[in-house]
Amino acid sequence: MAVSGLRLLIGEDYRSSLAQITGLANEASALLVEMFSDEHGESERYKENISKIKDACAEIAQGVNSSLSWSYFNAVDREDLHALTSELWRVVYLIETQVKAAAAYGVREYTPQMRRLASLIQEMTQEMKLLVSIVTKPRDIDVHRPEIRRLKRESREVYTEAIGALIREGSDTERVIIRKDLYENLNETLGSCLKISSLYEVIAIKNA
Repeated sequence: MAVSGLRLLIGEDYRSSLAQITGLANEASALLVEMFSDEHGESERYKENISKIKDACAEIAQGVNSSLSWSYFNAVDREDLHALTSELWRVVYLIETQVKAAAAYGVREYTPQMRRLASLIQEMTQEMKLLVSIVTKPRDIDVHRPEIRRLKRESREVYTEAIGALIREGSDTERVIIRKDLYENLNETLGSCLKISSLYEVIAIKNA
């Protein structure tokens, strides 16, 4: 989804708004994966694009939240919609934070664990795009549960492996601090994605 072609459909169809902001989160995660695959570690050139995506997400979230006081929703609670849009924006915010931190630290090399965690974030945002359908088809949540569980399990395993490797290689204090900060941010982003999947499960239960 190109930011320049963004169309806000807040008052007309909140499902379109969820799809738009989720698509932007997926776009941001793809840029994160691309940055971590960059052999030259040129994080600076990714900052501008991800910042634009974050601003577009903020615009959609603001539009959704401002419409909650007067719009009628029959398939999802106002509180659930607010939580979803806020958490989706937070995912992009955390990705931007990751990119800014890498640029500030001058990171030129990314570990295999960082690349895998970034890929898992992208997989989660792709799954989040599919979860939008839960709003109108709550029974479809059963189809997504196995993949959500797999992503949750693998993200924990990779994060634990990353921290373990960091401890074993802890001779360079500065590098340990920098990598630990990046790992923690990646883990927080993964946690935010999992929270979104939990919110969709709540919506599915309420509307089953």
